[in-house]
Amino acid sequence: MHYQLGAIILFVAVSSVTDVDARDYFPYKAGFCPRPTIKDGLDVKRFFKDRWYVAKSTGVYLFQLGGTCSATMANVTEDGTEINLLHYQYEPLLKTYTKVRGTAQTKFTRYMGIYSPVKYDLFGFGYPQFEVPFVIVDTDYDNWAIMYMCKQYTTGFKTELGWMMTRKRGDKSHLETMEKAQKLIGNEGFIDEVNTDCGANEPSL
Repeated sequence: MHYQLGAIILFVAVSSVTDVDARDYFPYKAGFCPRPTIKDGLDVKRFFKDRWYVAKSTGVYLFQLGGTCSATMANVTEDGTEINLLHYQYEPLLKTYTKVRGTAQTKFTRYMGIYSPVKYDLFGFGYPQFEVPFVIVDTDYDNWAIMYMCKQYTTGFKTELGWMMTRKRGDKSHLETMEKAQKLIGNEGFIDEVNTDCGANEPSL
């Protein structure tokens, strides 16, 4: 519960600084996480490398408050056991990128109805303070992918985030294919990501 309270406080604080209406970005909503299956035969090393750019998204998290140009950079450790993730977005008002680091295991196991969680170091303390189950719903590896995260709470609420991602920023040539794939998570609330006027010097792992 203290994670929920902390998230609410952060949302209100950041919203007041960036002039964002916190009600539009409140992370919790009633309902239960769907249980999509992971892409059959997912090639972890092929998928989790280089950058994925968000084309459309649904849901919100701490690193998605009113920003634009959202993206994820990923790699797999040399021993092949762990995935490193860096989510980031551009904050136009601050003229800078905000980012959050996460780690996950390459051996996917069922967790809270979905799969192994990504563990996030939200505050840069060097250890994770928040974790959320995730799944790669579908991908062709070279052009597009659907990534979905959802954390269920015993109160009957959930926090979720879904991304339609492409290897090239602003690429809309695969939207029809992605929209068919995203129906596997039963969520129609995807909105277009702003991918213009992105700042220079994108963060890297």
